Amino acid sequence: MAYPPLIAVFAWPQVVCGVIWSGLAILTVALPLVLRSRWGSAEPLRRCIVLSVWAHVLLAAMATTVPVVRSLGPPGPGGDGTMRVTMLSDAEMALLEGTDEVPVENLVEPIAETPPPDVQPVEAPPVEPIVSETVEVPEPPAAEPPSEASPEQIAAAPSDVTPAPPTTFSEPIAESIFVPVQTPEEAAAIFGDDKLVEVAPPQIQQPDSNPSANPTTQSALPQEYQWRRSGDKQAIVSAGGGSADTEAAVQASLAWLAKVQTRDGRWDADQHGAGHGPGQDATRVGAGIEADTGVTGLALLAFLASGHTHQEGPYREVVRRGLRFLMSSQAENGNLSGKADVFASMYCHGMAGVALAEAYGMTADEELRRPVERAVMYTLAAQHPSTGGWRYRPGDLGDTSQLGWQLMLLRSARIAGLRVPNDPFVGAGVFLKHVSSGQHGGLASYRFSEPVSSPMTAEALACRQFLGLVGETPVAAEAAERLMNDLPGKSADNYYYWYYGTLAMHQLGGHSWETWNRALQTRLLAGQTTSGPFAGSWSPDAVWGGHGGRIYSTALATLSLEVYYRYLPMVDETAAKSRRVK
Repeated sequence: MAYPPLIAVFAWPQVVCGVIWSGLAILTVALPLVLRSRWGSAEPLRRCIVLSVWAHVLLAAMATTVPVVRSLGPPGPGGDGTMRVTMLSDAEMALLEGTDEVPVENLVEPIAETPPPDVQPVEAPPVEPIVSETVEVPEPPAAEPPSEASPEQIAAAPSDVTPAPPTTFSEPIAESIFVPVQTPEEAAAIFGDDKLVEVAPPQIQQPDSNPSANPTTQSALPQEYQWRRSGDKQAIVSAGGGSADTEAAVQASLAWLAKVQTRDGRWDADQHGAGHGPGQDATRVGAGIEADTGVTGLALLAFLASGHTHQEGPYREVVRRGLRFLMSSQAENGNLSGKADVFASMYCHGMAGVALAEAYGMTADEELRRPVERAVMYTLAAQHPSTGGWRYRPGDLGDTSQLGWQLMLLRSARIAGLRVPNDPFVGAGVFLKHVSSGQHGGLASYRFSEPVSSPMTAEALACRQFLGLVGETPVAAEAAERLMNDLPGKSADNYYYWYYGTLAMHQLGGHSWETWNRALQTRLLAGQTTSGPFAGSWSPDAVWGGHGGRIYSTALATLSLEVYYRYLPMVDETAAKSRRVK
């Protein structure tokens, strides 16, 4: 709408500020003059009223020129309902408004080694609580084949302004997006002497029409997940370097996670310390407080890694509720971040997406297919077209910390049988090339031209393995050497770092893995709470724990202790056979 000329002039911020400051200057000069006048001496009450009104009007007007963000603490249990007001810089305003006027390098960055989360926050409506049901927390299950159970469907509730069908996601997806692309020849130039291995999508068998006849083989697992449901899991644990103590810690953790799940299926990040505790980045205090989809995704991954799904096992109802919450939180464009803030949203999308993809891969449940496809579409759209990276908003230049979660989502979708193109994987390799350094390129930094760190080196090594760059290469050896010099226990506890370091070192195997594994077990087993209401969990006092909270810390610690059977070795077929327990 066109403004009248006079209104248009006063709509300019510079003019408004000039008028306000001029008024304050006039007030300052006029005050002593008025005090000396006869009016100032004769009518003190009227004088005070006039000057007070004038001053308050000018101050109120000036306050409107200060950019602030207001947020309220959550009501109810675990929330204090207090209001927090934060002044924003020009760069932060540009970030929240989605403008391109401020260069990425001018935005506030984390001051610690491992970055916390981000993208455009998408408002998701609250999920209707399932008040008619009661969660029953089972006893920690023994290490034995899954018990007989009937499959259950997940009812997906609508979640966005334009709601998706509530009980089915069977509408066709744009086939061209998921048609595989042959790996380009220039991949050799991108990765040097390494080779990008094309992994064909596995064939997934549908569940048996009569599951009760053979409950342990309701659906054929993809090869990568075979050890999760092994009838002799303890033998696999022992062969990989685990023990009865590590499995006891896992079972205690799963029992605690099941106990604290809310009735609507989520794990409440704020209720368990996210955005509240010590160790937060001073530039983004409170980030993670609404990261419910992210911590729910991590908690579900811990159950899935132990072979529990919404169709089988004593925790099937816990898993079903969690998956239902994630599906109901998904926006129409595929974004799974829910109400997470800008620093946490892309992390939440990735973590939740991996959980949905793994659940789909383990069960072939068609109710999960469409949500996974939509999550993949959002991740593909968010990748930077030139750098190949992901960051806080779709199209950002990217950082290594975000890369791991989005790449794992794409890989998990491919394992589940979705035809994900190779282009985003090649783009991720381009990004890794630019954040890598060292004699052989095995070290990695958070972003371009930033210092090398152990957490980013571990995550970059895991990403190379996701891409098929495996084996005893000079790149892997250089990365492993860095991690050997920064073993768990040598510096502050950092479950994020240990999670990626454990994934990568387990795939490498050999002496480096044995050394890392011993150090990891020492710290994790000693750090698990063994009594009281938090028994089975890990404290959020570690690095980034103040942002993620106790659910985040517990899930990452548990996943690290489940590494012995979470994925089959990817190094090569000979190594896989030598470590496979028959």
